[in-house]
Amino acid sequence: MINEPRVSIVTATYNSAKTVEDTLRSVIGQTYRNIEYIIVDGGSTDGTLDILDRYRDHIAVLISEPDGGIYDAFNKGVRRARGEIVAILNSDDCYHDETVIEDVVAAFVEHDVDLVYGDMELLLHDGSGQRRLIKADIGGLKSRSTLHHPAVFVAQRVYRTDLYDDSYRLVADYEFMLRLHLAGKRFFYLERPLAVMRTGGASHSRRIFAEAFRVHRQYFGLPYAAYRFTAMYGLQWGKDLRTRVLRRVLPDRVFSSLKKYWWSLRFNTKS
Repeated sequence: MINEPRVSIVTATYNSAKTVEDTLRSVIGQTYRNIEYIIVDGGSTDGTLDILDRYRDHIAVLISEPDGGIYDAFNKGVRRARGEIVAILNSDDCYHDETVIEDVVAAFVEHDVDLVYGDMELLLHDGSGQRRLIKADIGGLKSRSTLHHPAVFVAQRVYRTDLYDDSYRLVADYEFMLRLHLAGKRFFYLERPLAVMRTGGASHSRRIFAEAFRVHRQYFGLPYAAYRFTAMYGLQWGKDLRTRVLRRVLPDRVFSSLKKYWWSLRFNTKS
């Protein structure tokens, strides 16, 4: 790979006025300058386009039209990308710091791999600023999504033959990473946080279990898919049941305090 490759960053937006400016600034603020920024908007009506217009000088490609979902939007952006490296950054996520792209490019140049991935921080959606570090774990990719696409960077040559399967609504990024891993693509782990993701997005829907079952059945067969579905759904069902029971038997103030305590166990106090 050339020493200063172009990096194409694709952001899909739809009614993202509350968060997209943070995303834009995290891209514009990168120390690495050879960046092509591509925005694929699904036809926002909430002021998102007005915000994008203010940053138009920093956006190489802006598409605004109805799409078939977020993965269709990703594919549109990837097809327009001209960079040797391609990244996907959601419109409610941002890069961890201003040297992320610089460090990722250095890893590609030094190791000549197909994908570079790193860790991610989850940002609690309540405005408290609390974060939880999520370590990437390619060894666990068979069972669940352990690589998160805002913290994954892909060589353009990979996208020439592989795109996101937009028949999935929630787990096409997981299926994409798993497909590449099983195909023997070369992954390199950059051991540092690369992105910050807000909690509470679409990927927390119950539908994720059914789609994960489909992925596991496709690649590993029905017995393994059934085993993983039972494990994942059973764990979530148990958590939901606990919450419903405690909400019913405890006073609101006590339940609220207990819920905050649970979050304090899951999230550190980094801000």
